[in-house]
Amino acid sequence: MASDLQTNISGENMPHHGHISDDVVLRTEGLTKHYGGVHALVDCNFEIRKGEHVAIMGDNGAGKSTFVRQITAVEQKTSGR
Repeated sequence: MASDLQTNISGENMPHHGHISDDVVLRTEGLTKHYGGVHALVDCNFEIRKGEHVAIMGDNGAGKSTFVRQITAVEQKTSGR
């Protein structure tokens, strides 16, 4: 099952100026992390644009810390970019 993290907690579309990719400061595509048989993060797609403020929320064990360790390169990802 794919994980799509919301970058805009209000649910509204953020205005984009110029070409869409010009505003993107962080993007993941298919980011996946396995610890042996545990699939901590599976096919995570995330995008944040200049000026956005985000919160990563979820239950214990949902993959929040794993996600942050992947985007900060603290740990090696299993797959994705």
